[in-house]
Amino acid sequence: MLPSSQDLSFFIEISKTLNLSRASERIGVTQSALSQSLKRLEKNIGLPLFIRTKTGLNLTKAGLKLVKNAQSLLGHWENLKNDVILDSNELRGRYTFGMHESVALYSISQFVPTIIQQYPELELKFIHDHSRNLTEKVISFNLDFALVVNPIKHPDLIIKEICVDIFTLWTSPHLKTINPNTPLIYCPELVQSQSIHNRLSKSKLGFKRSITSSSIEVVKKLTMEKVGIGILPTRVANLGLKTADSLKIYGKSAPKFKDKICLVYRYDTQNIPAIKALAFDLKKLLKSL
Repeated sequence: MLPSSQDLSFFIEISKTLNLSRASERIGVTQSALSQSLKRLEKNIGLPLFIRTKTGLNLTKAGLKLVKNAQSLLGHWENLKNDVILDSNELRGRYTFGMHESVALYSISQFVPTIIQQYPELELKFIHDHSRNLTEKVISFNLDFALVVNPIKHPDLIIKEICVDIFTLWTSPHLKTINPNTPLIYCPELVQSQSIHNRLSKSKLGFKRSITSSSIEVVKKLTMEKVGIGILPTRVANLGLKTADSLKIYGKSAPKFKDKICLVYRYDTQNIPAIKALAFDLKKLLKSL
């Protein structure tokens, strides 16, 4: 276990005076407190640092070695502490940000260019996963922020709603023939897709066969290529497509699933100046979604 910086500071002062009474006067603490500090340090190291004599104290071999390096160790500690405080007050260093790949497709361009330009010492690391997993990673301190879909309220989280999206059925405008064998294309891992698929099975729009993929982009690509009818979020469906190729909603009675896209971060970090500033900027930049 590392010794406390205070115990090291007291040890350095004692080594200068070689007298507990004089050292306590110089530091401004009681001799008892100084003696207890020295005992903790010696117990931590496992060796005596001073030899007690009638005239005062003498450094042992271990004490001599420690005093040579203690000042340097304290200097490194102070530099590290100051650096940590600076990181907390200024937006610099690396921040981890989680979002599902489908959310990333339309949201990243809204804030990354501005944030990177505004804060030249800031680095961003993106993690892509399902929203429920990303929320857990924020709670467990593995992510600083996450842009997630329909987060469940949790006492450790700040949840800021950013926008709404709608999952529904989409088809290519160039798909001329739709018959009972036309497949439904979707991501079975997504709650939204599962819900729509279940509702379809009980409606007149039921599909006899399906194509599944773990990638929302693959679902979109197959839908664009007229392979079948895709279950897609509205914000992804026509992203990057020319007007002539824009996907269209399939059927007036197509089931829909409403999503709330929210920015989440830990409750206990909300008053850290850097986190507070970044959260404010993110919410402002993502407002246009």
